[in-house]
Formats: sequence, C-alpha cells, structure tokens
Amino acid sequence: MTDITTAEWWELLPAGIRQQVDGYVLQDARLPAVRLVFEAGRARGLGLSDAQMVVHDRYIQHGDRIVRTPRQPARL
Repeated sequence: MTDITTAEWWELLPAGIRQQVDGYVLQDARLPAVRLVFEAGRARGLGLSDAQMVVHDRYIQHGDRIVRTPRQPARL
C-alpha cells in the first residue's frame, strides 16, 4: 500500500476509466473492475491491493444499486 488514500487514487484515474469501473461495479463484475483500476494506475505506483481497495470503496459507494450476481448452487 502507498501513502495515497483510495479516494485520492480514484480521483487520479481518468474520468472515462472511473465511468467504466462504476459500470463494472454496478454489474457486480469485481475482477474486471480491479483489473481496469490496476492497469490504469500502476504507472503511477498503484499496486494490486490498492486497486482492490479502490473497487471495494466503489462497492460501498453504490451499495444497493449493485445488481448482484446470483450464486450457483453447489454441485455434488
């Protein structure tokens, strides 16, 4: 982790990337969102754990607006 907060990382991302990330979050597509944040920010020093925390914060921000993916029943 760096000394930059997740909110600061979020603001450093280009507006188009932020829109895409929010789109992924609203669709409950966590891994593509993390990948996008990581790839967009790693040149500035954003690490994978930082990217995960940025996306986590977006999940908190959007809360009940997220369309959750139904869980698949366990197969025996």
